[in-house]
Amino acid sequence: MLRLRKAFRYPESDNDDSSREELDEQEQETLIQSLRRQDEERNAQYKVGYDLNPGPARHRLILSQLVFTILPLVSSIIYFPRSLAPSNTPLQTAFCVLGIASLVATAYIMWAVTPTRPDRKGKRPIRDIERENGFLKRYLAQINFLACASLSVAACFVGDPSGSKDLLRVLYVVPGAVYLVVYIVRKTMMSVDIGELERLRYEFKGA
Repeated sequence: MLRLRKAFRYPESDNDDSSREELDEQEQETLIQSLRRQDEERNAQYKVGYDLNPGPARHRLILSQLVFTILPLVSSIIYFPRSLAPSNTPLQTAFCVLGIASLVATAYIMWAVTPTRPDRKGKRPIRDIERENGFLKRYLAQINFLACASLSVAACFVGDPSGSKDLLRVLYVVPGAVYLVVYIVRKTMMSVDIGELERLRYEFKGA
């Protein structure tokens, strides 16, 4: 008994029902292989080979986490002299302390990325499973985002009779900038799940 095969096609939208061309089987394979190569190249840069056996790939993952964990901690050092300055107002001191707390939280968020172990075929992506690890990790990112946003708003309205407004603006903006860098790095370390595309492909092909 013959079975019809469905061609793989892009999802249709309300605005464009017929403008996208169907992909034949060879084009499907080419597209998936291209995405797989991109995924493997990115893995090689950030987190290839996370397994039980120590090796260069695992070292690269640890090194990436270490570098972007140290970055916020080093950045927090610049706040200590300013937070202890006798010319500070109580509000300025509070914002400096908030900046230090935000940078320490960013460092913890970076180091707390917990990769899952890949499956035996090596296709399972590294995922951020912080949501499974308790209240603190679940909400720390949101709390830190609010702290960074508060500091950024404060930078727009900073006032300092001593004439160091520019320095304070920089200090208030640094936590948000560092957190943005760490956020991008963490997202980049998550790989595309090519297996999902392959399953979708064969669903369209039919049995």
